[in-house]
Amino acid sequence: MTPQRRRQILAQQTQKQPRGKVVMTSIHDQFMTACVQLNETRFRELVNRVRLIGSSQTVNQTDAGGRTPLSHLCGHGSSRCVEDFSRLKLTNVNLGDNDGNTPLHYAAQAGHAEVVSALLNKFDGIEVDARNKQGITPLIKACVQGKARCAKLLVEKGADPAARDPRRALTSAEWAYMCGWPACARLLEAHQLLTAAGRERRR
Repeated sequence: MTPQRRRQILAQQTQKQPRGKVVMTSIHDQFMTACVQLNETRFRELVNRVRLIGSSQTVNQTDAGGRTPLSHLCGHGSSRCVEDFSRLKLTNVNLGDNDGNTPLHYAAQAGHAEVVSALLNKFDGIEVDARNKQGITPLIKACVQGKARCAKLLVEKGADPAARDPRRALTSAEWAYMCGWPACARLLEAHQLLTAAGRERRR
């Protein structure tokens, strides 16, 4: 079977059946459902089919809350599925939900370090300091929840620990102190000191 014929068959399978009492859901719908429900077996079955179809509408579809399939996987903490998702080259990894939270926001606030690592290393063009509608970055999200491993990964990939939220004007370390996570705050402060020292040596 030629690749073109395979794509035609898969495309036909994405159309809902017009007749009969039983209506099969499209690959488009099945893909979102597998991600929302974290059905890893079904996701792995579908991801290659979605890749062959090459539809950005399926890859970047959103639910009522504006969340994408990737956003749901990141919230669940499935690093293996997120890595598989990175092969879908039409993915908009920076697409935020109705509140502006990107997949990186969800992974960072939940403390899913392996997912944060996969997002930062497998997806080209990811915005490490993306701000949601409240002006909160993934690093601030991680620090509010005391997720030090995620915070460390983010700053190592260029997240700005000096960035402040627009409402309270607090840095990530200040948020960590205020929320009762001094170890997380000290990690960021140490990183800033090392970064400053490195700049001095290069002068």
